[in-house]
Amino acid sequence: MKIAIITWFKNYNYGSALQAYSLQRYLKESGHVVTLIDYSNNADDIHKEPITGTRLFVNKVQNNLKRRFGGFYYQRQIKHKFAKDYEDKLGKFDSFLSKIKFTAPVRTDKDFSALEDRFDCFICGSDQIWNPKLLNGRYYLDFVKNKPKIAYAASLSLNYIPEFSLNYIKEWIKDFKFIGIREKTGADLITNLCGKKAENVCDPTLLIYDYWKYLSCNRKISDKYIFTYFLGQRAYYGKVIKKLKIISKAEVLSIPMNNFGALHGDIIDYATGVEDFVGYIKYADFVCVDSFHAVVFSVIYEKQFIVLNKYAENDVSSQNSRIKDFLAILDLEDRIISERDIAKVDGLESIDYGTVNKKLKMFIDDSKKVLTEAIK
Repeated sequence: MKIAIITWFKNYNYGSALQAYSLQRYLKESGHVVTLIDYSNNADDIHKEPITGTRLFVNKVQNNLKRRFGGFYYQRQIKHKFAKDYEDKLGKFDSFLSKIKFTAPVRTDKDFSALEDRFDCFICGSDQIWNPKLLNGRYYLDFVKNKPKIAYAASLSLNYIPEFSLNYIKEWIKDFKFIGIREKTGADLITNLCGKKAENVCDPTLLIYDYWKYLSCNRKISDKYIFTYFLGQRAYYGKVIKKLKIISKAEVLSIPMNNFGALHGDIIDYATGVEDFVGYIKYADFVCVDSFHAVVFSVIYEKQFIVLNKYAENDVSSQNSRIKDFLAILDLEDRIISERDIAKVDGLESIDYGTVNKKLKMFIDDSKKVLTEAIK
């Protein structure tokens, strides 16, 4: 069968690149001809919540602060101070993405309409493509009128759907043949919204578990190290890292994505590629992260790890459920360390991967089964 996938892949994010590669590889190994649609998340295609008055002013102030002190500012600094490393990183990403088969660039309505005659089935893939605050009909396959539509491991990221998004989403998903959501929280939201059963399925990286498990990676650091990768930069992260260093007597490797990551590493790699990211986790002596895909690969490589909450527990925009739901399936919720229970780091028991792997295998097998049936 000729299958087209639409998903995120061009944002130079490790998880986005890994899931895009993995879903195509799995479907190709299953005997299908698979192509990713070369489309970037176009701002003109995004439906935004109407905001006025005081809230609009507050949002502008918050966004300016984020640009000045957060990731945007940090990335500008990296491009300026470490231009060669940043260029190397982008080159490594492009090299990894070259392993994926793409369509020609798709930008206009005419481009999208032309796709329908080329493929038998369309899949909107994983990552936060269904985030209701980045509402984009392209990732709901709104351009497909007469071919089967499948969602596989799409993520809403949030634990609620904003009011302004409800009617859009309900309309876009009404003719899907199958809906698979990466988090149980999101699956329940979609089921309740449209009355159509949404299945909780595993991330695409887990569909090719054996490939990653036995992938040969270069070990770049010979000494013991704690792998850290943070998309957030909350105050309590530093306290946890300090404890881990004392307990493990190991240096901290940081892949910096913000100012915190750049300041709290003994070893800092500004030029980490996708394969480097996987290899660093594979050979780590301990892992401390707030990233969903870093957690997935920690489980694949049977690492001892903890997860820090990127968002405060009372944050209405929290995306913590992405990791919490995955760890709940494996009974590993105790690996989540909040700012209230930093003391737990001292008494953590080792993870019993014999038990974890049985539960993980069942989750993967069930996900493969429903995806195969959906395509049939």
